[in-house]
Amino acid sequence: MDPTKFSKEYLEEMEKLFVGQVGNMLRNPQFLKEAGKGMEAGLESRKAFNGSMKAYLEASNMPTRDDIARVLQYLQTIESRLLGLEEMMEDLSDRLPRKRRGKAKE
Repeated sequence: MDPTKFSKEYLEEMEKLFVGQVGNMLRNPQFLKEAGKGMEAGLESRKAFNGSMKAYLEASNMPTRDDIARVLQYLQTIESRLLGLEEMMEDLSDRLPRKRRGKAKE
């Protein structure tokens, strides 16, 4: 027997069994209910961790994720305004008459 062929057939059979079992589990309402509870518990844990981390950072006088996001938003607003001003300055510069290079009469 060819070991590579055997390995390939074995993996294909295992994949079929795995997909079949997962399919059965996903059709089982009790499994879905328990999986949902697990996901909710995970989300609650994450929420509690985020709250604790925020309190710790605030107590340490360090910026939180929200603080950094707010600063980023301000910086993006400033950048946008500066780019707008730069465009206006270029437009105004293009409208101004060019000075002559010769000497002015006194």
